[in-house]
Amino acid sequence: MNRLLDFISRTPVLIGSFILMIVVAAGFVWARGFMDGTFLDLEMSGPAAMQRLSEMTPDQRNVQFWTTLVLDTLFPLAYGGFFGGLAARFGGSRRLLATLPMLLGVGFDFAENITQVLAVKGFDSLLAAKTFLTPVKFGLVDIGIVIGIVLALMALVRHLLKPRAA
Repeated sequence: MNRLLDFISRTPVLIGSFILMIVVAAGFVWARGFMDGTFLDLEMSGPAAMQRLSEMTPDQRNVQFWTTLVLDTLFPLAYGGFFGGLAARFGGSRRLLATLPMLLGVGFDFAENITQVLAVKGFDSLLAAKTFLTPVKFGLVDIGIVIGIVLALMALVRHLLKPRAA
């Protein structure tokens, strides 16, 4: 685990994951133009996701499939790498604990993606798992984002308040 934390906390990885996060977010905005509605990812419960899936045309299901398979596979790696990387870099001796919510959130995001890809291909009953997966994912990711930002801001304040040699 230390090798992963060492890797994601490196400056080039932080910069790359931040850039990837922005590019993939722009990709979602572009793909949303083909959906005429929301992606399954934003539905917080299984029944709501099943309802949304039933409203989708075959073309929209295809957009959902490819968007989840490509963009929403890259996105957890990007935001997880960036915010988890901040937590790993500035978490000190507790960096594993600091990164744990984000690492778990990324895992839940991948599990949610698998259910959505399979649902679009005909296994729609799997969407029932979103009632658990999606709120847990968002909760863990939100906690991970806050931890990463707070630790980075604390490090910045320490740096700015550090006495300078004359």
